[in-house]
Amino acid sequence: PEAVRSSLEKAVPTDREAVLRTPVEWDSLLSEPDGLSIIDAWLRRKLTELLGEEEESMIEFITDSLSSRCEPAALLEELEPVFDDAAAEFTAELWRTVVLESLYAKHGV
Repeated sequence: PEAVRSSLEKAVPTDREAVLRTPVEWDSLLSEPDGLSIIDAWLRRKLTELLGEEEESMIEFITDSLSSRCEPAALLEELEPVFDDAAAEFTAELWRTVVLESLYAKHGV
């Protein structure tokens, strides 16, 4: 499983523009019982880093958006007023995490 995870991580782009064009395996991610819980943990950690607190309403907004299979550009547009200049980087990091978790779920790792 670790080799598969490593291979998947290498396959997902790190470049901001490229990662935002990378499709999410939504069916795999959302069918996993803990599919969004890992992303929730990442969000809590990242929001605390950026905003100084977990900000429950923001976590709920983002997880609801992901649950409804949002597009990254739409999410970025919603997050720009909150994160200003950090919005693009935050969205790219979030999207890469979502893509990876969806691939892990698809491949059972």
